[in-house]
Amino acid sequence: MSPPVKDRTIDHAARFVAALTQYVPSGGAQETPAQRAALATLRRGLGKPAGEVVEMYRYVVPYLPEGAHPRQEEAYFIVASLFGMHPRNWPSEGKPWATNLGASFRQLQQKRDNPSLEKRFAALLDAPREALEDHLRQAISLLRSEEIAVNYLQLLRDIHTWECEGRSVQRAWARAFWNSFTAKDAGSAAATDDIQLNDW
Repeated sequence: MSPPVKDRTIDHAARFVAALTQYVPSGGAQETPAQRAALATLRRGLGKPAGEVVEMYRYVVPYLPEGAHPRQEEAYFIVASLFGMHPRNWPSEGKPWATNLGASFRQLQQKRDNPSLEKRFAALLDAPREALEDHLRQAISLLRSEEIAVNYLQLLRDIHTWECEGRSVQRAWARAFWNSFTAKDAGSAAATDDIQLNDW
């Protein structure tokens, strides 16, 4: 797989997630040894500090924006390891606010109808950035148990902006989970999602 061209107009996050999805068989094809090995390598990063598993570098580093902040790099490594654990991507198809992690958790709640899931989701929303990876690992594990897809592109952006003023990410997830999303909210969220794309 060739690394992306270094161009500021590239949406690095989209290129990165597209690269990850190449390690998942499509069209009913069988998983190849190379795909299986790639996902196993990505899983090795679970619970480890970003960048500690050197074998992950070939799958992550070529897609990092030039001059990326350490927190931004960390988000890429976190998403790579989570994808390795549950490689079921949910493309946004132009509606990222409708496919964020809150929307995935809503599907989980509808399948299980378990009150404890709401408490888990609330704990995830309240997690500080330092504890977010642990909460996400548990959340993705739950989603994997029911084969519920995750919008990894939106998750990558949301991890990076987790501490933004006004907690816009947490509020967007909450709206998707508790299903109180209005047309006005959707327009606002769409406008927000257009911000910062070229620096990814």
